[in-house]
Amino acid sequence: MNSSTTRAQEIVSAARNLIQSNRLQEAETIISQGLSDFPDNADLLYFAGHLAYRSQHFERAIVCLEQARTAAPISAGIVFDLGLAYQAIRHAEKAAQCYRDATHLEPNYVQAHANLGFVLRAQGDLMGALEAFVSAVDLDANHIGAAKGMA
Repeated sequence: MNSSTTRAQEIVSAARNLIQSNRLQEAETIISQGLSDFPDNADLLYFAGHLAYRSQHFERAIVCLEQARTAAPISAGIVFDLGLAYQAIRHAEKAAQCYRDATHLEPNYVQAHANLGFVLRAQGDLMGALEAFVSAVDLDANHIGAAKGMA
């Protein structure tokens, strides 16, 4: 492992710890600094998107998460969070596609199935929504959101 990869991982680890400690401003600072050195690092882009989403800067979140997705196209977590950001700005088609993509990348991603169900239900696709909710409940019989979604 080269020194730049190690440094990027150290920044990601520090950012993760700051986020878990709810020190979001400090996390945002370290992520911004990290992105200036490692602009294509999927983890840093993901955390930048995550923080933007938490701050309700949804357009910024989408930009960061789309870049993270390009850098790490097989990350179901990135794709799921991108779906959340699209859903927040009422781009239902894009949100639904992200949730579908997340379930294809990680078939046991219960929350992605459930969120797909909520988006489809809001769009009036009741059969698609029911199918997504059933998939979520099949994976986790105790998933309250999916069970309520079927009601």
